[in-house]
Amino acid sequence: MLFHSNIYNIDKLFNISFEVDGSSGLSNKEVYNIPFYQREYVWTSIQSEKLLTDVFTAFNNRAPQYFLGGIVLNAMTISDEQKFIDIVDGQQRTITLSIILAVLYNFLQKNKQLFIETSGIPESNINAVYSDKFEKLKTLVVKHESTLDEGTKSFFKLNTNKHICEFYENFINYMLLPSSGNYNNIEEYTSSANGVDIKTDKNIIDVGISSYKFFSENLNNIRVLEKFVPYLLEKILLVTTITDDLKTAFQIFETLNDRGIGLSPDDLIKSFLIKNVTVNYEKYSDLWDEFLENLRDEKGKFITKPLDFFDQLFLSEGTIIPEDKVFDYFNETYSQENNLDSDSNIEDFLKKLKKLSKYHIETKQNQVNLDKLNIDNSYATLISLYPIKDKSEQVQKFVKHIERIAVVYFFNGHTKNVKNDLSKLNKIIHDGLSGINPNNIDKKIRITYKQYIKQVNKFIKDRSEGFEDSLIKMYIPKSGKRYTQIKYILSVLAYKLGGAQFNISSGETTIEHLMPQDKPNSCYNHVPDEKYQVYNKRIGNLTIMNKDLNQLLGNDCSEEKFKVIEEQHPDYFTYSIIDSNYTGNTPPYGLYKEKYNYNKISNDKIWNLEEIDNRSHAIARLSTYIWVEGHI
Repeated sequence: MLFHSNIYNIDKLFNISFEVDGSSGLSNKEVYNIPFYQREYVWTSIQSEKLLTDVFTAFNNRAPQYFLGGIVLNAMTISDEQKFIDIVDGQQRTITLSIILAVLYNFLQKNKQLFIETSGIPESNINAVYSDKFEKLKTLVVKHESTLDEGTKSFFKLNTNKHICEFYENFINYMLLPSSGNYNNIEEYTSSANGVDIKTDKNIIDVGISSYKFFSENLNNIRVLEKFVPYLLEKILLVTTITDDLKTAFQIFETLNDRGIGLSPDDLIKSFLIKNVTVNYEKYSDLWDEFLENLRDEKGKFITKPLDFFDQLFLSEGTIIPEDKVFDYFNETYSQENNLDSDSNIEDFLKKLKKLSKYHIETKQNQVNLDKLNIDNSYATLISLYPIKDKSEQVQKFVKHIERIAVVYFFNGHTKNVKNDLSKLNKIIHDGLSGINPNNIDKKIRITYKQYIKQVNKFIKDRSEGFEDSLIKMYIPKSGKRYTQIKYILSVLAYKLGGAQFNISSGETTIEHLMPQDKPNSCYNHVPDEKYQVYNKRIGNLTIMNKDLNQLLGNDCSEEKFKVIEEQHPDYFTYSIIDSNYTGNTPPYGLYKEKYNYNKISNDKIWNLEEIDNRSHAIARLSTYIWVEGHI
């Protein structure tokens, strides 16, 4: 088995030779390969500018060398005619270096005539410098060029994977190859690529532009360049570890990235899985990519980040893992419990991830109430309910009680307990629904739901003291999470009292302040400003309605608003504000109205602080009946 570590400079790194099965020596058919299991290109100008600044500082200080870090390579022979060196660790640095070399070559070519005209150095001397020291930049990035029907095409020393390939190659070609005798402007490429949405492609452009800018600002002197380019290629060093055994390469990779240093825990989970398969690595990598694809929107942006998904996956089984311990837990515990030690089991697990991630995003987009309640950890409960996903009514029975927890905990100051309590509830579901099959599904759901409700009620009993008082005195902001949560509460109250249904995700549904948000000059002059602002934002002063009616009401005094409400005759929840004797619809709403028990103090169309207090208490009573007592 081949295994050795050496210190290589950039020149050597991009002209590496290796020995496999007794074969040795440099061949222009040897290329670096970014394997299919590697992540996308994530470096930006932040990292590339720091690299170039550090190198330039070392150069100016005449440092004998500058260490850039380590790289792990897996050398393998595909055939006598084709050799690859897989970059197992260090792909970000390697790609960035190749971009820098290509952009530097482009910079030198575009400024050659300027150097000839302004440096005072004979043109023949400058040509010699270009030939002896600068032309090498291109040969480090490109194996060879071929003339095709559509023009010259480069064949690269770096064979990128599907996350990076086409855009990277087009960009490097644009930097290296002249067009109509002239070298291309990077600004023009940037302009033509303004519509790029893919993160990797944006990062390539970002690194390219910042590198060109760095060279323009710091290396506009041919005498400096004559010394800097050799320094860059010969004095920048990397500890390079080469093996021809992939498992050994992965072991080194994990050691260098212990506990996620340099890589995120989900990247390490991927490497763990790929490392443990024995054949057909690409199939497993494709399954992983399909899992990731399920977590993205149509523009490639993550709806749920992979690390957050694993947090929810573990939480769905009743386990809370700190972010910095995710890979340790997966490696030491989860993989053991799930027997991730064979190709078939790993394949089954990746297929499970694919299914669960698709279901997770679908439920995240469809569960409007959970979204508006801003209880992210609730989606872990939905993952735990995956075994009964086809029984939507049963799933919703469980979900309704997550809404109870969200309302009681959030409005009563117990948000810090949400994740811990949900983990215990999820474990009840996970354990109760394990081993489910068509013959026992109804019985298992019934038993699990009974245990689940018992624990939910216990949690809420322990957390609900003072709930009514908190709701009565709560300050309701104009926007933000709390505003959205109040919109949810008002929509449920309107439905329970009169059957009105409001789409709280729609901009067509709004919250109306009966005592206007902005104090009118024509009314409420007797109320001190400070007190006005407090009562104006109490829940008893709020109702929910369609945008059209809200616009009709405007910022008028309450008496004027009530005239419009009387004319429009909306749902019971709003109409009862001007007529508490209004009966509205018949049961099942009647029982909720009894609990609401709202009676106006005055029969006149008057809206004052006393009426706001009165209605706040009525809303708090009904809210307790629904969310604390569980009549949801």
